[in-house]
Amino acid sequence: MKKIFLSFVLLVALISLTSAEVTQVNNFKYREIDSNQNKIDFNTPINNVNIIGFICVDSSCSSTSGNLWNGNVLTSQGSSITLTYPTSIPQGNYGYGIYMYKDGYRTFEVLADWHGNGQATTKTRYLAKQQTCTSEINSFDVSVLNQNVNINVNIDSALEHMGPLDYVPNQLLTKFYSTKVDINLEIKDSSGKIIHTETKQKTIEYSNNEEVSFSKNLNHGDYIVKVYTTLGNEEKCLSYSKDSKEKNINIAEPDTNPTIDTISANPDSGFIPLEVQFNCIGTGGNGKLSYFWNFGDGETSNNQNPKHTYTTKGDFTAVCTVTDTDGDTDSKSVNINAGKNPLEITDLTCFENVIENNNQSCSIYVEDFFNSPVGDAEVKVYYLDGSFFGTCNTDSISGGCIVKDLQEAIGDFTVYATAEKNNFKNDDDKNPKFSYTVLEEKYEITDLKVYNDKDFTIEDYDFFRGEELYVKFKVLKNGILIEDMITQATLVSLPGGRVDLSEIENYNGEYFYKLEEIPLTHDFLGDSNIFTFAFNFTDNSGGQSEVNLIIRNNLPMIDPKIQDEEVYVGKEITINLSEHEFDKEDSGENLTWEIIGEGEKFNATIEGKILTIKGIKKGTDNLVLRLYDLDNDFDYEEFEVRVKKKSNGGGGGGSGGNNIIGHKEVIEPKTNSFSGTGFFIQEEPEEEIPEDTKFMKFVKSGWLLLIIFFLLLIVLLILILVLSRK
Repeated sequence: MKKIFLSFVLLVALISLTSAEVTQVNNFKYREIDSNQNKIDFNTPINNVNIIGFICVDSSCSSTSGNLWNGNVLTSQGSSITLTYPTSIPQGNYGYGIYMYKDGYRTFEVLADWHGNGQATTKTRYLAKQQTCTSEINSFDVSVLNQNVNINVNIDSALEHMGPLDYVPNQLLTKFYSTKVDINLEIKDSSGKIIHTETKQKTIEYSNNEEVSFSKNLNHGDYIVKVYTTLGNEEKCLSYSKDSKEKNINIAEPDTNPTIDTISANPDSGFIPLEVQFNCIGTGGNGKLSYFWNFGDGETSNNQNPKHTYTTKGDFTAVCTVTDTDGDTDSKSVNINAGKNPLEITDLTCFENVIENNNQSCSIYVEDFFNSPVGDAEVKVYYLDGSFFGTCNTDSISGGCIVKDLQEAIGDFTVYATAEKNNFKNDDDKNPKFSYTVLEEKYEITDLKVYNDKDFTIEDYDFFRGEELYVKFKVLKNGILIEDMITQATLVSLPGGRVDLSEIENYNGEYFYKLEEIPLTHDFLGDSNIFTFAFNFTDNSGGQSEVNLIIRNNLPMIDPKIQDEEVYVGKEITINLSEHEFDKEDSGENLTWEIIGEGEKFNATIEGKILTIKGIKKGTDNLVLRLYDLDNDFDYEEFEVRVKKKSNGGGGGGSGGNNIIGHKEVIEPKTNSFSGTGFFIQEEPEEEIPEDTKFMKFVKSGWLLLIIFFLLLIVLLILILVLSRK
């Protein structure tokens, strides 16, 4: 029984400790602060006061480590509220910073270190208004350059930070710890007439100051420049006293020498013959102004606004010179580019929605005047406010490139691009533009993988153009798989290509996508990315992930193979190479041939798609050809060429199967079509027979043997006659 009683006592003590807390009643009343910062308290209650609290790390609450009351804003019901403080102050912290505020009043700050339990002393908290506010002018500078007057003013806040807390919550900074001040400019002429007024408003944090600038162009004469401050609809102040400063300035008479105010050329670039309209406007000087133009190409004009035609390519400097009757002059120039090809950014495409802390990827394409892609152009992408997004250099074939930038802020953004390249006219007109939205990151995309089969079993990150591609990923929120999200999967490649994948299905928070065919275009090659997204447009949030892969070019093929060929000495055969080329991406003029090896028995040349082989001397050598595509990948073919001497009998000159009549080759008239292996033999004059060859023909004919026989017979008869006489 005694043990049960002790256990009950311990339980009651434990419950008391866990529920211990400090409470305090706070009453709110009205206060005014005079110009000497004296406090004048009134018994007037203030209702509906807001309270927010933070955990302070030191005695001045220079920074905080957490919130009180779960970060909620408390509001008094009437002019009183009971605040509840935790039993203990978190270790390593000093106490609590309490901010009591209401529209139109200065915030009342409390530094509390309550802990333990019980009822703290009831306190009266005073929300104050300043009786008289003044935003003092610290400095006032006026500078004059020619006829332009620049005014720079530095002003103080009308209110000082008077509370014990150094930390100012962001949600209170603008409305409850800043004052609105109007800075007014007034300019009077020498007669005292106001000729110009201007007002700028600044919101200035308590105890801080701000710089304000004005600029005004004035005619010559004497002026009084005055600036003064007034209250900018500030409810925390009951009244406002102005602070003002003024200065006298003089705008001197303008120089009497002539000046050129305007010089222009339209157009300032183009292709020859380039007709340009020049304009030049001069002012000042004494008497009537005369004009003289030097167009930079050896031609001149005395007209003020002449037309001139450039007939040669180049960069020219056209100079306009104005001269007054005293001989005083002024000159200005304008640059003309004749024949320089202008760049044009034809497309700027980014993702319409991306997720914070992830990459935005933009594709940019650049063409020239003739709508041809431009490679190695330097592209720079900027945000609309002029800040830098990123840069890339365009691909030599597609004319496109990709720029990425990490998105660290939520909101709506707009980007534009510029393009430049040596010997081209830059595209810097800031068009086209692309606008997109960065959503809050609340979801996670995991297990992002790429496959080459529809069963999602063979993981692969190395593909050729034209192949199928499959993607699978999961979407989670707080570790839980999320089904039926709005998702997206897009392939983006370094030369600018981007294509969306098609969703196959999704179940149990897992999403499956397919790309029927990686496009057979040159903006898909090399380093590439699969971007995946999950969107919740209800609360403008989502998740994002990306994975790297490689896209390769399909090699060109020499198909069908070129067979071994025969040609006679002094004869030619031709082969139509277009019948032997194949490539998935390229065709026609985008496929080119090259001879990289030939023997001594023949000469070979290629013109367009026609290979010509001419026999030089009898024998056999090999000929090696290469077939290149636009990506400079190649296939090669080596085949044998047999050079033969022309025989006396019939026979063909190669595998073309020509007709033979006697010793003369006869061929059909040439056409653009080829039969057999695709060549024909060209007819040439019959060869002359050398003298030694004529002698051999005489020997082979038998006449020489007959003559020798008769000579021997005569010698024999002579020998018989001689012997018979003896």
